[in-house]
Formats: sequence, structure tokens, C-alpha cells
Amino acid sequence: MAETKLINNRTFRLILLLAGVMLAALIYLNEQQVSQLPLQQEPAPVDLTQMADTPRLVRGEVKGVITAFPEGFPAEQGALHLDGYQYVPARSLELQSTVSYISQKTLAENGELMRDYLAAAGFEITNRVEKPGLLFYYATRGENDLSIQIAEDNNQVILSASYLKR
Repeated sequence: MAETKLINNRTFRLILLLAGVMLAALIYLNEQQVSQLPLQQEPAPVDLTQMADTPRLVRGEVKGVITAFPEGFPAEQGALHLDGYQYVPARSLELQSTVSYISQKTLAENGELMRDYLAAAGFEITNRVEKPGLLFYYATRGENDLSIQIAEDNNQVILSASYLKR
């Protein structure tokens, strides 16, 4: 019986030793594979002014994205900026810029401000929704489109605007 215990003890130690060697080999091989991967670099800036074969979507700060909007667009200073995006489809130079922010103005104040801007800037409102808690304006000027959504939710007014420049 002592012999059986001794064999089992030796077998157990041998299994542990082999498992340790295999684990060390796996760790070594994994480190070799990881070290051969190219270093991750910061993404190169995307040039939205040149045509490309693939669509491009760039997230940016609202203050940068808003510069692609028509002159005089009444973006609210001091608002809590949520998102800013610019999108260019594949094989195109059409630029769609989108911003979203939490406004410090009321729904009605924003609605009046945006309607006045659209009229003064020569946009024609071709689609309009005005109901409690939601205002939406889709306007065109030449070949360019501007859509503005103003929504009130949980005592916050969120303004989202998207400008498509063709």
C-alpha cells in the first residue's frame, strides 16, 4: 500500500511538473506573438476634403464641427456639448456635419431662434413638426440641407442639428 501511495505521489508530481512546463511554454509563445504585433499608433487625421473609396466618419468636438455649418448658425455658447460628427460618403465630397448639445434656453426660445435664423439665412423650411416637447425643422437652401431637432426631456432641452453640404 505504501508503494501505491508512492507511485501516486510521483505521478502527481510528474503531472504538476509537465503542467508547469506547458504553462510556461504557452506564456512564452504568447509573449512572442504579442511582441511581433505592430505598435498601435494614434490614428492619422482624416482628410475630408479629398475623395476616398470608403466612407469616413470623424467624431470631433462641437466647436470644431460647428465651423462646417452655414455662417451665422446660432450655436449656443456655454451649452453642454454632447457630440459632434462629420461624415463623408464613399466616392463623394458631400459633408454632413452633426452637433448635439444640452441647451440652457427653453424649447420655445430655441424654436424661435432657429426659425428666425433659417428665414434670415435664406433657408426654406420644407418639413416642420411642432408639438409639445418636440420641434423639428428640415430646411433647404440651394442643394444644401439643414435639419434641426429640439427636444425637451426630463427638464432638459437637447438641440441636435445636422447640415449636409453638397
